Amino acid sequence: MVDDGTPIHANRNLAVVRKLFNWAVERSIMDMTPYYGLKAPSKEKQRTRFLSMSEIKSLWSALDSVHPTQAAFVKTLLLTGQRRETVATMRRSNIESGVWTIPREKMKGDRTHSIPLSSQLLELIESLSRQGDEDIVITHDGRSTFSGYSKLKHRLDEAAPMDEWRYHDLRRTAGTHIARLGFQRLVVSKILGHVESGVTQIDELHSYDGEKRTALQAWADEVFESCESNPFTD
Repeated sequence: MVDDGTPIHANRNLAVVRKLFNWAVERSIMDMTPYYGLKAPSKEKQRTRFLSMSEIKSLWSALDSVHPTQAAFVKTLLLTGQRRETVATMRRSNIESGVWTIPREKMKGDRTHSIPLSSQLLELIESLSRQGDEDIVITHDGRSTFSGYSKLKHRLDEAAPMDEWRYHDLRRTAGTHIARLGFQRLVVSKILGHVESGVTQIDELHSYDGEKRTALQAWADEVFESCESNPFTD
């Protein structure tokens, strides 16, 4: 994989396979793992890329050139700060009273995560056509959750040329700008679903839904005010 030019993908695959063999050793299926002591094949640098407001405006404008389902996917990424696969598998049954509850199996920390949705995003979700499995929010055919990430990214890059960016950078973009709007780092961390450590992880059970709602609504207000005067005018 490294030789093929995908060194980070190689690291991720090593982590998965190592976990599989460790599982086998724990259950005495194997005596030892062949991956013991094997280091990741590539060094990783922490990315710091996030989109400026002018870049967000360019991207937002480019979304007019793609299918509404694709546009909704990107807008949801930007407005919630959640991971790509989590947004792609969003279901209406997990949205109640304006709060999207992400099941624990979709979260890295193995616990449910709540995201209060902005009024603009709730209206956008409601505007999406329902077909087939009506529980799936973002779908092309009504049968399967959203896919086609690479093709969509290619179209957006053509429509809105800018410095190299990835879908995950939209998560960092949301967190960075919400902090810029004056919200505390802890609130940003709660929105992004970062796992707390130590005593905080055990004793701090406050959901912060109120604080998260205020921050995410302020972020949506700024995005829509900057990017379009009427968010749902074709």
